[in-house]
Amino acid sequence: MNIKKAIWRYIGAVLVAAAVTGTSAAAGASGVPATLTHQGRLFDSEGNPVNGTQLITFRFYSGANDATPAVSETLEVALEDGYFSVALGTQSSLEGLFDGDIKFFGITVGGDPEMIPRVPVRSVPYAMVSGDAIGDIHPTSVTVGATLVIDENGQWVGDPSGLVGPEGPMGPAGPMGPMGPMGPMGPAGSMGAVGPMGPAGAVGPMGPMGPMGAVGPVGPAGAVGPVGPMGPAGAVGPMGAVGPAGAVGPAGLQGVPGAAGAGYLATSSSTATMGLGAMVFTTQSGLAYQVNTRVRAAASALAYMEGVVTAYSGTTLSVTVDRVVGSGTFSSWKIGVAGDVGAVGPTGPMGSTGPAGSSAHCYFEDDAYVPWGTCPWGGTWKGGIGSVPVATPDKPFWHTANVWLCCD
Repeated sequence: MNIKKAIWRYIGAVLVAAAVTGTSAAAGASGVPATLTHQGRLFDSEGNPVNGTQLITFRFYSGANDATPAVSETLEVALEDGYFSVALGTQSSLEGLFDGDIKFFGITVGGDPEMIPRVPVRSVPYAMVSGDAIGDIHPTSVTVGATLVIDENGQWVGDPSGLVGPEGPMGPAGPMGPMGPMGPMGPAGSMGAVGPMGPAGAVGPMGPMGPMGAVGPVGPAGAVGPVGPMGPAGAVGPMGAVGPAGAVGPAGLQGVPGAAGAGYLATSSSTATMGLGAMVFTTQSGLAYQVNTRVRAAASALAYMEGVVTAYSGTTLSVTVDRVVGSGTFSSWKIGVAGDVGAVGPTGPMGSTGPAGSSAHCYFEDDAYVPWGTCPWGGTWKGGIGSVPVATPDKPFWHTANVWLCCD
């Protein structure tokens, strides 16, 4: 299988690297897994996700171009829509692999070459501080070198010297406490001296107007002031009555004839059979036909069809026929505008009853059984030609093949 060289993956190697570094402290810890989880998605050379089971080899290298891996493991991996998840370290131990230097990860699927490039295995964020503990720790004891300094009860059992230092400086004063309750009111003091006069108060409101005095003499007229600005135009008054028509002026010169407009008269050599429904004619372009224009396509004065235009584009005229006069198939048509079908006229009066006919008897018989020249009602057989009626002096009769009809 040609596996596409691009594969999406992530590795949690550095998250658990401390569990497989091979240090004595890590080896003594309980409950830390010695395997790495690797997840990814595999595509073929066409970009389609791979399904089913594949043999996949996972390798860790100390260098990006090393020929020999530090650890190699081949697993049978189940893939669903390209996704897979494996635990590395189940066949080959990873202990001591992650020693602080960058490792390089390679993948080989089946008999394909190893995918390139190899992926560097770096730290995940919190694994970067694994060399220096941050936050709370929960050991069963603490040993520095080979000396136990804190026992399993949390008591210091190391060198006691230097545990108590000199007295430190006094700390800053604490915050002020809350205010206590108010004490009782003391005795009233003696009255003080009168203070200075304050500023004048605001002017009070104007009082009511007094009665109007007598009118004084008229003073001299003042000078005429400047003309004020023009006021806005007033509303338009109602229109007056129309005056009498003026005399007709002389006729002007005749203008230049305009260009001829599009016409309606057309011809067509399309072969069509008279009938109702959709018809298509190939005719001239540039005519004035519009959708819903009523037209007549005539092969002759006694053979024509009428209907409405449903489409006209280029040289193609489409018509829905709703009236037919005559019948037949034709390939020469004259097409023009037709008037709308008029309303049905009123029913005419009934004609008068014709005179009553005379009473007669008719008899059919084959001439093989009736003697020639004998009529059952006293008439006389006469010879006939085909079905042409031949009249006797007072009675008609018909003859068709060997069957005769005699009427008295």
